[in-house]
Amino acid sequence: MTKNLNFIFSTLAQDGQTDRTNVVIKIIDENDNQPTVEYPLPNRDIVWVNPELRTGQLVAKIKATDLDGSDKNGEVVMSMQDASEIDFVNVDQFGEILVQRDLTENDFGRYSISVRIMDQGEPAKSILLRVRLPDRVFSTYKKTKIKKIC
Repeated sequence: MTKNLNFIFSTLAQDGQTDRTNVVIKIIDENDNQPTVEYPLPNRDIVWVNPELRTGQLVAKIKATDLDGSDKNGEVVMSMQDASEIDFVNVDQFGEILVQRDLTENDFGRYSISVRIMDQGEPAKSILLRVRLPDRVFSTYKKTKIKKIC
């Protein structure tokens, strides 16, 4: 989406004669920026999953912005890509990674999810963020629980 702003002002010139003219300044704002991720940082893309989380609870929230501003060019929406392998989490349009069902020991392994972050400009610009869900969470949690009981 291109946004146009027009500014019109009059000028007065005097050189023995007086003449007036209008000056028009036209500013065109194009969708020229892609979204940027603030959390998790692409080089620190690990999100820890608490094994006690239940269906509907929040794992983490992805934070992304777009320098194109507060109109459609700068509005971002998110979606999980290629979710066929992972059915226990989902990403909503606001970037919330939510538990889809109660977790079991079988869910914990080395996973990676891809999240498409797209602005609403025309043409739309997007990036793909990879978020890693580490493989040590459940075993670490289980050992801690056993130590507390004994």
